[in-house]
Amino acid sequence: MEKILIIEDEDCIRNGVAEILAFNGYESITADNGSKALTILGNTIPDLIIADIMMPGLSGYETLNIIKENHTTSTIPFIFLTAKNDRGDVREGMNFGAEDYFTKPFKMEDLLTAIKIRLEKKKKCEEKFKEVVINVSRYLHHELRNPLVTIAGFTDMLFEDFKNFDDADKIEILKNIKKSEMKLSKRVEKFLFYTELMLLSHEQETCRSLLNNITLNSEEIIMSIVSEKVKEFAREEDIVIKLLNVPLVIKEEHFRCAVTEIIDNALRHTKAGTIISVSSSVERNRYCLYIMDYGNGFPKDFILDEDPFKRKHVDNYRQNKGGLGLAIVKRLSALYDRSFRIESETGFFTLVKMILPIKDETIN
Repeated sequence: MEKILIIEDEDCIRNGVAEILAFNGYESITADNGSKALTILGNTIPDLIIADIMMPGLSGYETLNIIKENHTTSTIPFIFLTAKNDRGDVREGMNFGAEDYFTKPFKMEDLLTAIKIRLEKKKKCEEKFKEVVINVSRYLHHELRNPLVTIAGFTDMLFEDFKNFDDADKIEILKNIKKSEMKLSKRVEKFLFYTELMLLSHEQETCRSLLNNITLNSEEIIMSIVSEKVKEFAREEDIVIKLLNVPLVIKEEHFRCAVTEIIDNALRHTKAGTIISVSSSVERNRYCLYIMDYGNGFPKDFILDEDPFKRKHVDNYRQNKGGLGLAIVKRLSALYDRSFRIESETGFFTLVKMILPIKDETIN
């Protein structure tokens, strides 16, 4: 049975709502002020809270603010009741994090409908969260365990038989350990950066402030990244570049990260000798970056999942190609209200297109 906490100083309203909720299959917990409600929340966590705004002691706004600051109670849906009929109060309530707002007198059937909608939404969010936790656990197990096993294996070899290895063998083993350590470090950093972007996407004020960042030397940045990556993969002859130097509305760190991931992905999943084209243009006052490789491509039904930790239904090669790196680029594009697209045809090509706002766009 779902629990609903009712915070209301008027006895008739509090008891009336509790009685109707009980009749409709909900368990009601009541408090006549905010302080008592907070005490109750120390012992039990309800599925939803209904609260009056104007109460003696802590107001509904103050009570909600305290509840939202506590990580244990911050996700509880909150519905305000008030005798006030002012749009300013509606906005203030929503800014504090309330999901709905009812002005007294109200129809009980409307409140019941709102309660049902909020509880169903909460249930879906909880199910999605559980799914994400499971998928992340599987991702970490697979992506982090492999390099750890390699590091542990080679380390054990040195400990158990150190004297029987000559210097060349020891150096080779240490190189393999270092290679796996670097791979593990990159995967951890990428995972942490993606989780930071996920959290950032829910901070509206911070997201708006991102639009104040300008990257002036876009061409130079892309050229330096390409130069570094083609040396890493020994693919200097495979890159064709045609770029515009356009000032972009994006944090330079984010732009570097996005370009690095796209270039790395193209090089990592194509064979030496495969041509990779890197170009940019301005279309409808938007900057468009294109990275096209003429490699294996992938099926038309391949979709870059919103959850990069979720195993795709396609083969392992495709799972790796549509992994965490491209998911990071997709989230970065979304932070700046622009798109990220992938087009491909099996056996022919893969085209990655990233669209970003240009500096002039913010002046108009």
